[in-house]
Amino acid sequence: MTKTWRDYFYVFLQALLFTAFLTPWHTPLPLAPPGWLAWSLMTLGLLVMLLAFLQLKSNLTPWPTPKKEGQLVTSGIFGAVRHPIYSGIFLATAGWASYQGNGYHLLWSVGLLTLFYFKSRYEEKRLQERFSDYRAYQKNTGRFFPNLF
Repeated sequence: MTKTWRDYFYVFLQALLFTAFLTPWHTPLPLAPPGWLAWSLMTLGLLVMLLAFLQLKSNLTPWPTPKKEGQLVTSGIFGAVRHPIYSGIFLATAGWASYQGNGYHLLWSVGLLTLFYFKSRYEEKRLQERFSDYRAYQKNTGRFFPNLF
């Protein structure tokens, strides 16, 4: 599949938000969670990302448009969530921001999740065009977090 201007737009915005998250500005959180909880969120996020990276292998791409030779992965961590890398990034950045007690970074973490929502909507349209069985997978699997109910 050919990339469109939206592919470049979403990846550019993602890079901007990552850059904003990494700035050293600090705004104290009025109510920070306990350190163990923040570290747990961060560790869970990193673990989810690692599992997704290992599972995607050659299918991995920063672009929302799937690779021409790519395969649809629906097992493992992808059997629980459709976009585990986005989930992992959010959990890791929110956990780090919470551990630092930094409201500024937490705000950018939520900004990343918001971007991932719109990026994943576009990505899923492209996946539906590429894979005929994507809609069935979509109905049974949560976007960022598992369907628990």
